[in-house]
Amino acid sequence: IWAEEVEKTAMEQITNLTSLPFLFHHLAIMPDVHAGKGMPIGGVLACKDVVVPNAVGVDIGCGMCAVKTSYLVEDIPTLVMRKEIMQGIRLQIPLGWDHHQEAQDEQYMPTGHDIEKMTVVKRQYQSALKQIGTLGGGNHFIELQRDETGHLWIMIHSGSRNLGKQVGDYYNKIATELNARWFSQVDPAWGLPFLPLRTPEFKEYWAEMKFCVDFALCNRQLMMNRIQE
Repeated sequence: IWAEEVEKTAMEQITNLTSLPFLFHHLAIMPDVHAGKGMPIGGVLACKDVVVPNAVGVDIGCGMCAVKTSYLVEDIPTLVMRKEIMQGIRLQIPLGWDHHQEAQDEQYMPTGHDIEKMTVVKRQYQSALKQIGTLGGGNHFIELQRDETGHLWIMIHSGSRNLGKQVGDYYNKIATELNARWFSQVDPAWGLPFLPLRTPEFKEYWAEMKFCVDFALCNRQLMMNRIQE
């Protein structure tokens, strides 16, 4: 644990994780740890031969990217930074719950996936076409930064939008139903139902999760490209 203090609810979740029969080796708890949905935020869990959808979370593929521009911050008037650049970004990129009113070109979407075999992605695909190239809410952000040489950088932190949430919630429900059928020794109250490695449900979840990871990357790339335009 790399945290001086851990709130009560988060510590209860950590204790539950240490009791999982498929826990591999140890847990890693980061300094920003706080209670999540079954799994504490700021925790790293390794499992042997299973996956726990709630431990993965619903913002599948959440990540960051940054691009260095050729502009020096000192050459950009503050008014231009705020009124033109930042407002221009807001006009290009829907924020929070907002999304594009029209579906975006499919060329921006992930390729190499068999969507016809995916329950959630196939169902959510048309909605995802309106979400690609959007920031989302929570702790996601678009920042203008200055490096040690004075150059302007653009940084984006975003994830898989509602698509990832739909995938995470769906397979958590599937895992919950299967664990009840198997009389799993994992207490349902912990919110940590699992999918065993060699089950069809695991393979389906894995395939949809990989799509969400690629979708999150495509989402960041499209936002960055439009900002630079």
